[in-house]
Amino acid sequence: MRNKCTLKQVSGIVFSLILLALPLYAQNNKGTILGTVTDPQGALVRGAKVTIKNNATGELREVTSGDDGAYAVPGLTPGAYRVTVEASGFKTLAYESVVL
Repeated sequence: MRNKCTLKQVSGIVFSLILLALPLYAQNNKGTILGTVTDPQGALVRGAKVTIKNNATGELREVTSGDDGAYAVPGLTPGAYRVTVEASGFKTLAYESVVL
């Protein structure tokens, strides 16, 4: 006699397999550098150019701060980075060794 699986059993098995696979998908070796650009008085600075440079490889990534002064650079390999922030009317600011 053959066993027949019900739709409920098949759905349960598929759901369990997806649930078990999710932690594997979430693991990776990448990181994100993020921050908020403000002036000396604490006001948000939008449109600031933020450059992230990997000190070991020289790889460059550039983003612009949003209306809320925030920026994010995802997908970075762990290591030391130079973060430079430039905005019109302000001095350039550089952090020489941001470790990710």
